[in-house]
Amino acid sequence: MIYDVASLLNLSPEMLPGLQPNHALVWWIDRRRLTLPAEMVQTLLSVEEQQRGDRFKFPADRDRYRTSRAILRLLLSHYLSCPPDHIPFHYSPTGKPSLPLSYHPMGLQFNLSHAGPMSLYGVMMPNRIGVDLEPQRHVSQLHSIIKTQFSPKIAAKFRQLAPDDAPAYFFRLWTVTEAYLKATGQGLAGLATVNLWENAIAPFGSLTPVTGLPQPWSTLLFEMPESTVGAIALEGKVTKVTICNN
Repeated sequence: MIYDVASLLNLSPEMLPGLQPNHALVWWIDRRRLTLPAEMVQTLLSVEEQQRGDRFKFPADRDRYRTSRAILRLLLSHYLSCPPDHIPFHYSPTGKPSLPLSYHPMGLQFNLSHAGPMSLYGVMMPNRIGVDLEPQRHVSQLHSIIKTQFSPKIAAKFRQLAPDDAPAYFFRLWTVTEAYLKATGQGLAGLATVNLWENAIAPFGSLTPVTGLPQPWSTLLFEMPESTVGAIALEGKVTKVTICNN
């Protein structure tokens, strides 16, 4: 079954532009603005996704997972021109989903993140993309987390910050680093292996190259509602980044 994706996701048609090489398309979706029936959500998911959703203890977590995955399938179905429940996913050892190359010869890449009522999605071809979002909140033992999770160079940078500035920069750094690690498939185990400090302090909305890597990467931080930080990590040449929301 083919769905009217723009209508279901409360997007205008121009918020689903054509996919071009090296053009990153990103959407942040406030799920509170959607009226996706639970029965529809369930039918969009694979058996494995349905089973994984059932394993969440709390109903809010189950609904967040199921709805976020259903939205992902709807967005991908628009660009793959196929029913959303027919899309096959492969998973890396760290759990990163991807499409079989035989299913999309142009190499469509995608990533997703969700927190609270917000979900963030990114697609690009042919290079990898990673996205992350984090609501800013109080973090106890902030400097202890930085010291144990990030590199000594990063920890030294944080010690130079004014105490009132540290929390905001922590969320910028965490978000942009996780977006990169999700793009590469490394997972959080790689936090201490990369130094994205210059990317974390870049202005919001600025596409910033990552230095010190063998392949070209760039990142972009942006502000979302309710004190939430969004981040995008992009591999290779990037001609344009389009961010839309419902």
